[in-house]
Amino acid sequence: MRPWRDARKLPWANRFDHPAAGWKPLGPAWPWASLAFPMGTPILKSNPKARDLRRVETGAGQGDAIGEASLLCRMKVALICSQKCPGDVILKTYDFARLVRGSGIAVVSGFHSPIEKDCLPILLRGPGPVIIVQGHRLSGSRLPREWQKVIDAGRLLLLSPFVAAVSDRRRRSESAATTPNRAKRVTAKLAAERNRFVAAISDEVLVPYAAPGSKTEALALDLLKSSKRIYTFSDRPGPLLDAGAKLIAPDFFISQSAAVPRKATLARGTS
Repeated sequence: MRPWRDARKLPWANRFDHPAAGWKPLGPAWPWASLAFPMGTPILKSNPKARDLRRVETGAGQGDAIGEASLLCRMKVALICSQKCPGDVILKTYDFARLVRGSGIAVVSGFHSPIEKDCLPILLRGPGPVIIVQGHRLSGSRLPREWQKVIDAGRLLLLSPFVAAVSDRRRRSESAATTPNRAKRVTAKLAAERNRFVAAISDEVLVPYAAPGSKTEALALDLLKSSKRIYTFSDRPGPLLDAGAKLIAPDFFISQSAAVPRKATLARGTS
């Protein structure tokens, strides 16, 4: 028995949504649309509420935001790491993500380097708050389903220091589905500005590993000169430890009194 041959015997409109053909129809009015989506493919629907961009005051300047802006009033720990990272530091960083996600501490990061990206799904699976700072202008279109769920739960804030005029935001919102946005390209310069903003809005800065001579190391040294507290998981001798970075264990921040929101007015939205 040949399933495809049996499927061809059916009327044209039902040929591709026959179970033997391995396709699932999107609806009777669009029989041909099932060609593009195999059976079981999740189709994301836009949430109009998620597309609303708000201008918020972050304490380090204004930024565009999508999600729960009150997370800016939590204790925040920045996560900034080099692209390449030793194995022992990677394991400690994973342990940190698993421990901190239930502590009430908001983890702030661009989630751009490989180790940062690996930590994001770990954090999103927990009950704790997460602030994603993007290296481009924000757009509420085509948000991942997992992000949308966490936004609806009040645990996720998307933030960008690269603000746009209201008219520009409206134009981008209307044309996001058809027009590519060049501002979404994350260049090295934008990534550096984003990481500096991540550190500026955070109470503590965790740099699990900074490769010698890297931009991450240069940023950490600049932050230390400005009296910002820097923590690391790497015990390797280098400029970071010599400049005053503190070597910690993955559970260091759990003992901090971070679960109580601080009294502040950092998340005051403006139109």
